[in-house]
Amino acid sequence: MKLNYYTYKVDDFPKKYLEQLNIITEKIIKEKKDEYWENYTKSFFVIENQTAISIATFEDKIKIFATIYNDSFYGKNTYRLFNRIYKVSDIRDLGSQKKYNNIHITHPILHQQEQFVKLLNPKFYFISRQRKQTRWLNYYINNYNNEYNSNFVVSNEQYKITPSKNNYRSFQLLMYPKNMVIPFKKQL
Repeated sequence: MKLNYYTYKVDDFPKKYLEQLNIITEKIIKEKKDEYWENYTKSFFVIENQTAISIATFEDKIKIFATIYNDSFYGKNTYRLFNRIYKVSDIRDLGSQKKYNNIHITHPILHQQEQFVKLLNPKFYFISRQRKQTRWLNYYINNYNNEYNSNFVVSNEQYKITPSKNNYRSFQLLMYPKNMVIPFKKQL
């Protein structure tokens, strides 16, 4: 399966893909199978509020999507890559297989998002995850850095990335360019 990758400003996102994206998110919410299904509800995800949307398609069907997001909590010119990232079931069900044609299936999306955000003259950009362990994140980021000549690092600490009082949701590990300064409060 050869995936095709695209990143669009949210206002330029094609209608045919918007319809598919709405169906995918509705299914996530209805089935409640994904551990983070609540992140796709209107309380936590409004498509129109995203800065950009990246997709991987096969035969013009969305197989993976990810968004770029800016929140007033982050401050001006700070962007979260992979704000929402989801793989549809036929990609997810491949189990541990994460590569096609010897390329990690989400690395091209991350690369497109990084290039997109660099054009916005960011103060800071990052990926965050609700987990405590860094082993897989380091593996993923190191491979990405080698593949795309980037300089992401994984934080050893968790940082507050939402105003929520729920510590699990608001304090997360960060992956970010090592030359940038983290603007968020560290978890004590």
